[in-house]
Amino acid sequence: MLRTAVLITVALIASVATSPLVQAQAGRQGGIVYDVKVICAKAQGRLLAPGMYWTAINVLNPGRESVKLETRVAVALPGFTMGPVSAPVGAELRPNRALEIDCPTLRKMAEGVGDVLKGFAMIRSTGPLRIVAVYTQSDTEGKAVSIDVERVGPRPAAGCPDLIVQRIERPSWDAANHQSVIRAAIANIGSVDAPSTLARLIDPSTTQPTGAPYNDVVPTGPIPAGGVVTVAFHLPYWVYNPDADLEVTADYKGTLEECNERNNKAKFHELG
Repeated sequence: MLRTAVLITVALIASVATSPLVQAQAGRQGGIVYDVKVICAKAQGRLLAPGMYWTAINVLNPGRESVKLETRVAVALPGFTMGPVSAPVGAELRPNRALEIDCPTLRKMAEGVGDVLKGFAMIRSTGPLRIVAVYTQSDTEGKAVSIDVERVGPRPAAGCPDLIVQRIERPSWDAANHQSVIRAAIANIGSVDAPSTLARLIDPSTTQPTGAPYNDVVPTGPIPAGGVVTVAFHLPYWVYNPDADLEVTADYKGTLEECNERNNKAKFHELG
């Protein structure tokens, strides 16, 4: 009995993906991402067993709304060598319709790879998909010796967001509105996008009639991983009295689960 070589091939996208976790991933990261191992090769026996290898990725939209797709091919090179990533190719898939991504398409996207294309197809979609990859192999005489079908779910959301107050700028005076303006840069140094949270400014040196220090609270808006936003706080007086002592806290209500919950504050002090 002929023993076929192990087929190291595509494993792409196989989940109806309607769980709340997947839907949350779509909203948080700008789409649901599916990764598939790809092999399209005419092998001579140096990197793979001699023969032909094919990958066919079948994509179904099981939902009730159209879904937009963006696909890239990340080429893997031998010897710990990082390969190139192709330009994206877009498509739209209507409800209950399917399409296929085959080896000729993958080779065209990963132009210049030669006889052996190995790597990953990365598909980002605006909605859940069911994706099945079919892998076939033939021997050197063109006779099919192996066929496999695989499914894989969406890429899990890894890492966590982490908000810090990167800097507090020197206060300025808004004469038209008789208020101090204090701008602060809020950065997300984590590996996952952060949704909008509330940032708070406190002036501990100046109290309101209630005895609480003057403060202002503003929304930051969503902050992508590695991103920075600048927010503006306002206090109805000149904060130099005679000195300025201010404190800014990102996510001051603690609604966001972060990598580090103890690095959200920064202080500003300047002599008047």
